[in-house]
Amino acid sequence: MLAVRAAEASLSRTHGTLQRLRRLTDQAAADGHTEHGRIILQAQVRELALEAGRSTDYPLPAVDVTTMAGAGSSLPGIDAARTTVQLRRAELARRRRWLDRRLKKLDVAVENVTAARNRRSAHATRHPQPPAVPRSPGLTCPGPTPPAGNPQRAQ
Repeated sequence: MLAVRAAEASLSRTHGTLQRLRRLTDQAAADGHTEHGRIILQAQVRELALEAGRSTDYPLPAVDVTTMAGAGSSLPGIDAARTTVQLRRAELARRRRWLDRRLKKLDVAVENVTAARNRRSAHATRHPQPPAVPRSPGLTCPGPTPPAGNPQRAQ
């Protein structure tokens, strides 16, 4: 369960990084940045791409924000990576919910077994069984005794 939560946290960080990468690329695709401003944006994008690449196991798209056209052409790749991360997060969340339900069912089963054992133990305390009578190997139980009264006449 901890592994699933750790994976969810990692994907959440990656998704946040990709969102920031998307915003920077979107800014670079808009007109109004100087060449110096685009170089600064490219440095930030490169750093974010490296950070996202360390925490994911799939390739991230190459992002070039030094020109408006390069930034515009990078947006679909970033969006595809974000979609992949979102799908993986959704799958992990579904699996975590499944595990949570199974754990709750197991907890209920444990409670039921514990309660049954406690009831049985309490019943045994209130109604103890009589001790067993030891039998000697050579003794047999007598058969039924005949009824008292008139003996049968012989004819």
